[in-house]
Amino acid sequence: MLTKLGLIALLEASGLAFDLVESGSRWMLVAPGLGARIMGAGIDEENAFWVSPELSQGPWDKGGNAGGMRTWLAPESGPGAFFFSSDGLDWGVPPDLDPGNYEAISALTGWRNYCTVLKASAADGARFPISITRSMRLSEKVPAHPATLVFDFRHEVRNLGTSTVDQRIGLWSILQLPCAEVGTVFFALTSMHAEGDSCLRPYFVALPPGVSGLSGKWAWLRVRGGSRYKVGLGAKDSNGTVLHIRRSSITGSDRNSYLLVAMRFAVDPAGVYLDKPSHMGTEALMNGDAAQAYSDPGKGDRAFCEIEAHSGAACLGPGESDISEIEVTVARLKRNELAEYVSERFDIGGLPPSALPG
Repeated sequence: MLTKLGLIALLEASGLAFDLVESGSRWMLVAPGLGARIMGAGIDEENAFWVSPELSQGPWDKGGNAGGMRTWLAPESGPGAFFFSSDGLDWGVPPDLDPGNYEAISALTGWRNYCTVLKASAADGARFPISITRSMRLSEKVPAHPATLVFDFRHEVRNLGTSTVDQRIGLWSILQLPCAEVGTVFFALTSMHAEGDSCLRPYFVALPPGVSGLSGKWAWLRVRGGSRYKVGLGAKDSNGTVLHIRRSSITGSDRNSYLLVAMRFAVDPAGVYLDKPSHMGTEALMNGDAAQAYSDPGKGDRAFCEIEAHSGAACLGPGESDISEIEVTVARLKRNELAEYVSERFDIGGLPPSALPG
């Protein structure tokens, strides 16, 4: 749903409860029954996130892929996969992970906390008793730009078993965004790269010609519904900032209005990251990716893309937990405001104008 009112109407028609958090014109909406997803966020009426036109707590292809911002576990594939089978032929979403059984729990003032308990089953037969807690709040910081929303998000995985979980689980945050029209995902890099350097690693299929590039301390990927491809950026190259920029959807004839959605998160260049393009041959020895982006083949109101943030896999003794924090920014800007805004807000300049949506 492209609007706050449309999203509320869809949830009510689907019989799904939600929690709406508002501060002036800024808002965020959470659906506990849908994996405690943040289903929407924005300034005024526009929802910056993609939401499926049908919602349910059922199978992934029948409304279970609800949209918004969710928590999954890495790795997706390989011997320790949580989604692919051991032979790599079958893929599925474990229902005890998503939508899970999230319930609201006590929280500090301003925060909303939701927790689910499950046994995460890996492709190699290992099972891990864990809990996942998702927490979010509208930021206490007052944005300098009036058309800006900032919210704080954290998720936590806790080992509920009696054995140590040694770097087998990585927290994975996935944010789905509208993609009926072309948009661009920008990855901020830790250092300058030479033109033609392939720091973005493709998943699934080779990238179509012309959809990715490098400029200064940015790598970029054009995304649009109707094509399926994915890239990842290794921990040594990612500075923990990923942006998606597209035209605003509800501004009428004003084609000069853009919507920026960004995730900022800590990256440990020495950490162990579990999700990678291949778990075979020499690539299996490589470290995984800290940031990713995905373009889905859906079209029309089912067209979405994803920006994704991973945390390094921790060694968790019984009762120990790992927490990952992400700051999310939503801003509505004119084209001529984008470069200065990104430079000031994220302390990195040189946003390549040629890579912006036309």
